[in-house]
Amino acid sequence: MLFRSATLSTGGQLIRSVTVVMPALNEERNLEAAVRNAVNLLTPYTSDWEILIFNDGSSDATGEIADRLAATMPKVFAIHHATSKNLGGVYRAGIQRAQKEFLIMLPGDNENGSETARRILDRAGEADIIVPYVVNTEVRPWARRYLSSAFVALINLLSGCRLRYYNGTVLHKTERLRSLNFETNGFGYQAEILVALIRSGCSYLEVGVELAQREKSRSSALRLRNFLQVAKFLTLLFFQRWRFPQKPAVVNFR
Repeated sequence: MLFRSATLSTGGQLIRSVTVVMPALNEERNLEAAVRNAVNLLTPYTSDWEILIFNDGSSDATGEIADRLAATMPKVFAIHHATSKNLGGVYRAGIQRAQKEFLIMLPGDNENGSETARRILDRAGEADIIVPYVVNTEVRPWARRYLSSAFVALINLLSGCRLRYYNGTVLHKTERLRSLNFETNGFGYQAEILVALIRSGCSYLEVGVELAQREKSRSSALRLRNFLQVAKFLTLLFFQRWRFPQKPAVVNFR
């Protein structure tokens, strides 16, 4: 069964409130800039926001910087993990602590471009989920492009969904996330969430975004640990594919 995205007739609306979950593992050089950029990003949309910094088991000064920012910025909070819980674990903890209507994850490495996040926030409220997809895939190494395409194709095949991308900076309604009990902690956690929500009836809107050109380096997505996490997730999806209700996403007409 295939699921549909929301059909829209108007532009985006302002966000009433938003929680930013910001994972930071050994980001002493980047964290402060990431937080300040997030503040500048959020300010035009709403005054009702919070930034939850998760010091995810860092061994450098990330924790101290997070505490300083929280002490001097009333809407910024620092949470410390003694050992790393990975992105999925941080996301789960962020959902539990979030106090606002919408939730989005922005990394503490400050490499998520403000323009990318802005295009997503611009569409807040037009569907239950705002899902970005990359339009300039040529900036990535060919191996990363191939693996990403294969990952998306497999998930779509197993789930009946037809998203173009599963690992981007997704904007969710917090109350929808609280209805889930997702199991993936590593790479693929967002894919598990998206499949579950879309198959349960949530509407979604896909938004094209551009990635910034980066210096050539070995992508973290190509690490053995991530391959194992992806394999685990796909196995989970295969055996639980009938666990989710078989009904299409709700379509919003405006």
